[in-house]
Amino acid sequence: TSNWRFSKPVTIVSLIERRLDLILFRTGFALSLSQARQLIGHKKVFVNGLVITSPFFLLKKGDVISLSPKIESLIATNVTKVAMTRENFVTSLSHLEVNLNVLKIILVEDNLKTMGCFPSLISRQDWNLLFSK
Repeated sequence: TSNWRFSKPVTIVSLIERRLDLILFRTGFALSLSQARQLIGHKKVFVNGLVITSPFFLLKKGDVISLSPKIESLIATNVTKVAMTRENFVTSLSHLEVNLNVLKIILVEDNLKTMGCFPSLISRQDWNLLFSK
């Protein structure tokens, strides 16, 4: 038997793209990784109906991210800002299904091979923040 932890070969990009904080940032629900971590830390983010407090939480295929109704206006404002500044921000997220009407995100693919757009949407500061605690 192998000591390999995963059943399929997984790239580092695939693991990073499944992190809760990064998904909130990539979908525009949070304007920065810091804001995503703050929303998670303040217990405003749910996965499959359960409060998640770790920004490093890894999602699995089929997981549903939802948000506290108390922050719906903030999320709507964030998504509007992001839509005006990032080109094709939703169309580049083929591993996610984003419903802006009910503010939910579903991970539809968890074994990503490559994400060509990955580095271009994250600033150097956010890269550093991504790997810090």
